[in-house]
Amino acid sequence: MDIKLFVDTAEDICLARRLRRDISERGRDVNSVLTQYERFVKPAFEDFISPTKQYADIIIPRGADNKVAIRLVASHVRNQLISRGWDPIQIKQTTFTVLPSNVYKLPENTTVKYIETMLRDQKTTRDDFIFNSDRLVRLLIESALNFTPFSQREVTTPVTHQYKGLAFHNKICGVSIMRAGDAMMKGFQSVLKDPVMGTMLIHSDAKSGPRLFFYRLPSDISDYYVMLMDPTLGSGNTLIMAIRILLDHGFLEENIVFVTIVACEVGLSNVLFRHPKINIVTAMIDKELDDNSGRILPGIGHFGNRYFGTEEENDFNEND
Repeated sequence: MDIKLFVDTAEDICLARRLRRDISERGRDVNSVLTQYERFVKPAFEDFISPTKQYADIIIPRGADNKVAIRLVASHVRNQLISRGWDPIQIKQTTFTVLPSNVYKLPENTTVKYIETMLRDQKTTRDDFIFNSDRLVRLLIESALNFTPFSQREVTTPVTHQYKGLAFHNKICGVSIMRAGDAMMKGFQSVLKDPVMGTMLIHSDAKSGPRLFFYRLPSDISDYYVMLMDPTLGSGNTLIMAIRILLDHGFLEENIVFVTIVACEVGLSNVLFRHPKINIVTAMIDKELDDNSGRILPGIGHFGNRYFGTEEENDFNEND
């Protein structure tokens, strides 16, 4: 941990708060609250909670009333974020005349164009949406593998001739951003045999921004290449948090390949401004992002709802 805090509050204030809460919210009487406090709460605090003060870097007395301590802690956290690459500057929407070299867009041949049309069409049935999504994800994963290393390898063919080919770099971990990213795992597993897997649950909205609820990453694989998967890239805030989590666990920025079905240019700008070494593979790049709803325009709608069959009527344009 970067910093360990102990928030200390006077015992009489603790007891007063407990009395107020348990009587008004839980319908208990004064005697039962005091009995529980004396028999269980106070002894447990003294035995198990209070001794942890010795491990704290900072002890904050008076809790939330200590505005000076709160400002100091907030300043320290902000400095830690900045030192790890966070930048509070909001990037304005950018139009690319030429795609950056680390952004790869699938060539738009007739097959890819057909699949894109099926995904964008609000009349596409769920079965057809799933089938075509899975087709496109496999194409994206195959393309993303080009950003991982291969080595020279010479083999002997069944007719005893030598052939100079390539050996695959098998240290690749797939990480999905739940829940929509989980739909891409099937395509990932169909391309790689018995891959190492991880997942993250990050919820993002326009008001509060991204919030991390859960993550599970394999241990001792920081030298792996990471294929990070989410079907849509809107503002880029969710992806920036996911990348930050990977970096905090020892993965190298240049070893991260983000795979998505549709990306918005403003999201690409935001992500590449903060993390210029990652690689991004996408099938579609849309120019517009609705400032109010955060929807990609024209987009493919709410991917997770359409894929898992949880959409409501007229809910086809919400960006995942």
